[in-house]
Amino acid sequence: MYKTGITIATDGSHHNGNGGWAVVISDASGKLLKEGSGAARNTTNNQMELTAVIQAVKHIRAQAQQTQFTLATDSAYVATGIQNFHKWEEMGFHTCGGKKVANLDLWMELFREMRTRNIELNVVKIKGHANHPWNNRADELAKAARLSLQ
Repeated sequence: MYKTGITIATDGSHHNGNGGWAVVISDASGKLLKEGSGAARNTTNNQMELTAVIQAVKHIRAQAQQTQFTLATDSAYVATGIQNFHKWEEMGFHTCGGKKVANLDLWMELFREMRTRNIELNVVKIKGHANHPWNNRADELAKAARLSLQ
């Protein structure tokens, strides 16, 4: 879908404390390479969005020769967080408003995995539910994973 090689579409789903996450990985031609999902109780949507990216990073470097990937996400939280991580790090993991970064354990895990695997994510913020084929699929998988907990 994007000309940068492998694209990762991620999504999170949450309702009443139950959450699901999903990852859909495709090549530059748009061919599906891999998809996966999981679920958790007592979580938030942002935690599921981050978990999806963490799971994708853990998988892609083991499977691909490249180190740069496109991350297509409908989560402004994820897109902004990836862009701000180094600034947060410089500020002792506080936001510009002085608040402690939320979900810091997950952010730290994501960037530890990225550094360990020498991965760079080029984030493309997409509009949710706007007919992006892999985002639609990730949304379906995340909801199904969440619903599996009921």
